[in-house]
This record gives sequence, C-alpha cells and structure tokens, in this order.
Amino acid sequence: KDSASGLYYVEDRRLELYDTTNSTTITKSRMLGNRCPRVPRTFLNEDTCIPRADCGAAVFAGAFRLTAENMRKFYELDNKYVYRLTNLPLVSTSNPCKTNNNRFVRKDAGNDSSGCSSDSNDEFPTIVTALTSFIGDMNQSEQDVVRVLDINGISMNCNDASNDSLGASFTVTIPSSGAIACFTHSYKYESSVFVMNDWVVNHPGNPSYYKDSQTNPIAVVAEHENISGNVEESVSLNYPPWSFHKFNFHQQVWRFDDYLVGNYGDVINFNDLPPAAKSPNVITDLGGTIVADSGEVVEVC
Repeated sequence: KDSASGLYYVEDRRLELYDTTNSTTITKSRMLGNRCPRVPRTFLNEDTCIPRADCGAAVFAGAFRLTAENMRKFYELDNKYVYRLTNLPLVSTSNPCKTNNNRFVRKDAGNDSSGCSSDSNDEFPTIVTALTSFIGDMNQSEQDVVRVLDINGISMNCNDASNDSLGASFTVTIPSSGAIACFTHSYKYESSVFVMNDWVVNHPGNPSYYKDSQTNPIAVVAEHENISGNVEESVSLNYPPWSFHKFNFHQQVWRFDDYLVGNYGDVINFNDLPPAAKSPNVITDLGGTIVADSGEVVEVC
C-alpha cells in the first residue's frame, strides 16, 4: 500500500525480472540461479543459439538432509519455493495388499510418539511386520529420522477385498531405538519435495486470485508470516481437498518431473539436485563445496 495515495499494488508473478543495475550485464533473477539467461530455441531465434561451457550448473561436493529448516534456506537465500507436497489424494493407488509397490509416510513425526490415533494393526498385522522389517534393514542412524518408506517388490502378505488398508495408518516400533511411530499408506508422491517456482508463475488459479487482489496461492506458503513458529508450514504445500481438484496433480505430474528434489527426510547429494535448485549460495550455506564452476556444455539462445 502506498501511504501517500492510499493505493494498493499487487506484484504480477507472470513477469520475469532482470537486474540491469550496472547497465552492462543482464541477470535473470528467479529461475536460473543468476546464470546465463536463456530462452527455448524457436524458429525465430535458432540462429542465435550457441553452446557455452560456462553456463552449466556448477559441480558440487557434499550432501544434506531434506528437513524443513534446510528446505527453507532455498527461499531465504535464493527465492526458490522448495516444498513438500502433502495430503495428495490416493488417485490410481491400489491398497497395499494388492500390490508389491507401496509408499508409507510418517506424516506427524513430532507428535506420534504414542502411535497412530487410529491404526489398522490388528486388521493387517503382516503390513506392520513388513514396515518394521524394512526399517530394521536401514542404518541405525536413519531409522528414527526416516519419513518416507518406498517399499517396492515386497509383498505385504495380506488380503483386502474391501480396500480397508487403502490410506490406513500403522503404529510401528522403530527397531534400533524402541521409539513408536505412525506410518500412513500414501499416494506415490506424498511428501515428495519439488522446486515450485514454475508453478508459482503458471498455476492456473493465479488469474482469479490476482483479479480478487488475493495473494499468490503457491507463493504464499513461503511468504506468509509463520504465526505458529513451525517452519514446516512454510515448506509444506497442502493439496486442496476440493473434489474437482482430485485428479489434477496425478494428470499434471509430468510438469514437475524436472523439479523433483527427493523425499522429505532423505539425504540428497548436492549434485543430484535439479538444475533449478543448484544455487551456490544455498549449497555452500548447507555445507557443500563448489568443485567446478560449470560441469557441462549447454545451449544458450
């Protein structure tokens, strides 16, 4: 709000901003980590496209864990909206008794020390056994901090004609520590972490929010004042519960393939980050080191 005129101004995120402070160099500020602004090749610009060895992502050494605090640094240091997706509907997901490929997520790790508020342990004890065994095969240092279990190629050894195990929760005892945890059968991308800058700009609901002078529905997750003090709120994009949204992510997930960072709670090598997340400022702050300024030759148009 302008204090003199009383007018309100709303940022239009459809615009990509360039820094031309010194009038000699141009840097695309949001999407490319301040490296070599470029646009897709078309018949109009193909004659200008050249390979450059100085425009690829840097090569890094080291790794970090996808915790809320570490994910938050991408926004604070580089304006990258790095979110975990939560509450995704179980679209095209079979119950765990019908498939050998399942994802289970520890959704409330800070508050599940007494187990699930309502679990299906008695109805499906073999699933509990499978979860416990899978966790037990991990390094002891990982067992208490793991948040996402992708159990592939393993039968749950159960029958469930009524789909009661679909989306069910299970109380599990962590083998290494004896701690109690609650894991919930989930959609295959539940608690996956993505760089969402492209979606901040291109989310189809943006025009209606903009028209009504409302905040950007994707950016607001990172930008709103975190009243509760829980940093997880600022890195968690909760999928809307509206029925007409049910199939949207499942049908559009291909849009996010290039922006997948990993699973919440996992340890990620810096070099395995998607290009959109390879920010030297963030990586060095997280303890990584730069081995080479550019690791590949890329086409710049």
